[in-house]
Amino acid sequence: GNLLRAFSDRRFVILCISAVVMTISAGIGYASFPFFVKYAMARAEPLHDLGVMAAIMGVAVIFGSPLWVMVAGRIGKVPAYVMAAAGHGLVVFVWGLVPRAPIEVAYLLSALLAICNAGWGTVVLSLLSDCIAQAREDFGENRAGSYSAIWSAIEKAGIALGGTLIVGLLLSWFGFDSMAAKEGLPQSAGAIFGILVCYSFLPGVAKVIAAGMIWKFVREPARV
Repeated sequence: GNLLRAFSDRRFVILCISAVVMTISAGIGYASFPFFVKYAMARAEPLHDLGVMAAIMGVAVIFGSPLWVMVAGRIGKVPAYVMAAAGHGLVVFVWGLVPRAPIEVAYLLSALLAICNAGWGTVVLSLLSDCIAQAREDFGENRAGSYSAIWSAIEKAGIALGGTLIVGLLLSWFGFDSMAAKEGLPQSAGAIFGILVCYSFLPGVAKVIAAGMIWKFVREPARV
């Protein structure tokens, strides 16, 4: 009953829908990243380059999270979230347009991507906390447990669904040949375009849409 009552909160519903879009698109992007590096970027040593970019992303997330806390304190949580989520979408979309750019460009894009990822991942939890606090005032109930349970389920299911079933179906639909991949053979032009769709174009558009939902429908509580 508590879980069902959670969906009477319009603000929480909007946050959940946006989270579904973000997590599924993120799962698709995470799962297709190795394919993007190997086939779309056509790197001779994809595992090495993937490792370097992963290290860059890890450092960028560590230093980017407190930066976004300061930004949110200056301009507000909703604008900060929109900047980070839309920025994430735009960076990954641009990367798909220039996959054969020099590796230094890829390193820069991976850093920007991780900084934006840290931003929306951090700020959205603060928006969720505001939503829980507002529910106490609006409904006279402590819904922290039910809201957190639903949110945790969305995050785990969204990443898993996007990173397994959906990305597999999309790559298969675009003609990705798993047997050729095992034998080290090149993929067709259609399969490479499918990789671009999975890593860049689809997640890029989805994250901008999710950011727009928060900008349009979520309002921060008045500051006292």
